[in-house]
Amino acid sequence: MARKIGFTIIILQIFALTAIQFALATNTVREVFTPIDRMEGFAASGAIIDNIGTIEIELKAVPDGNIDNIQENNLRILVNGRIAGYFDDTMSLSLAVRNNSLIEIDAVNEPNQFRITVSHISDNALDISRYMEVVTNQNIAILGKVFAQ
Repeated sequence: MARKIGFTIIILQIFALTAIQFALATNTVREVFTPIDRMEGFAASGAIIDNIGTIEIELKAVPDGNIDNIQENNLRILVNGRIAGYFDDTMSLSLAVRNNSLIEIDAVNEPNQFRITVSHISDNALDISRYMEVVTNQNIAILGKVFAQ
């Protein structure tokens, strides 16, 4: 009898845990229990700086070695895990991000190595945000977090 009750409790706990995980996957429920969405910044490609904590940043991609065929659309910029843009023909990209945003380079589909650097950043960025650099190697490379003053 005690085994049956213990087994029933374990099964109920598994169902409860699964239901909670599904509930936290929806935005409205997650906002009630955790402030993570308010803590992270978000990308606004081409946006005008209109509030405190928004940083304008320009990235430059330079081939790291000899490259025969450059396909700039294979390098994607991710801000907090979301696609924020692609490099243009000049291999540069400008975007506006919020304070404390994580910038990553998705080069999974790019066979060539590139050196991604911050070529310009707005004056309200902390110095630590000015010297970020990463070399891609068919991976998702973390460029770094951007912090405002």
